[in-house]
Amino acid sequence: MSTRPFLSPELSDASVWDVDADQGWRYVSRVGPDGREIWDMVPLTEADFLDPQEGDVMPQRPEHERATRDLIDMLSAYYRDDPTYTVFHDLKMDWGIPGLQRPSPDLAVVPGVRDPQAIGGIFEVLHEGTRPVLVVEVVSPNYVDADINPRKKVRIYAAAGVQEYIIFDPGGHTDTPVRGYRLGRGRRYQRIALDTDGMVTSRSLGLRFGLDGTRVVVMDRHTGERLLSHLAQVERAEAEAQARLEAETRAQTEAQARLEAETRAQAEAQARAQLEAELAALRAELQRQRVIDQDVPGG
Repeated sequence: MSTRPFLSPELSDASVWDVDADQGWRYVSRVGPDGREIWDMVPLTEADFLDPQEGDVMPQRPEHERATRDLIDMLSAYYRDDPTYTVFHDLKMDWGIPGLQRPSPDLAVVPGVRDPQAIGGIFEVLHEGTRPVLVVEVVSPNYVDADINPRKKVRIYAAAGVQEYIIFDPGGHTDTPVRGYRLGRGRRYQRIALDTDGMVTSRSLGLRFGLDGTRVVVMDRHTGERLLSHLAQVERAEAEAQARLEAETRAQTEAQARLEAETRAQAEAQARAQLEAELAALRAELQRQRVIDQDVPGG
């Protein structure tokens, strides 16, 4: 819910000055004294953050945007050829549970989605017959408490049956750069113990999540290989193809050099053989002449 869906016909000047741009806002229409429709920018509350509406504007800091973009890109590339999981970004979740808020997580990984292209602006859990196994949020500076407070988003995702919830804080707004929760008995979250390198392991996906400075890192739990974005995969494939081409060129150059060396060696051997034959013939001729000279009287 981070983009403005329309251009307001007329915006109330007073409302513009009342809004903290970092906090976010919602456009609400009213009829002015002259009967014209006017749109007010109404500041978002924490309750709105936990249950956003279509059209809500939530500006994000650069570190939030970068971390979210990297996560989406890496996981989307990872599951590109695997229909088992679908990666969603900023998609409102309707759990089908009365009274439970419906947030729009930065990233949700959902198994068994029948037709991802048919999903609209809301993911309806009951209709789809599946739910996220992992939700990832990147801490928003103005709503840190909502992201990490056990009574807020942590409670929501646990009650919704999301197996794992991971929170990134690349901006250093909390004392923990990355933390994770895993669903336990009674649909209660338990904190996931950090790995020795400070990363969080997702059992649901077999992946490990962490930060390298302020950059998000995702690794395959079993191979230890880092996940790459689609662009990084293309760049690596191009680099590998270039390396193969250079290796083939070197091999061809070396083979050509060997062939030329062998040709020169053969030519030199032939020249030596010819010279030796000529020398042998010359020696034979000299020997024959000596014999003739010896046979000649007075020689």
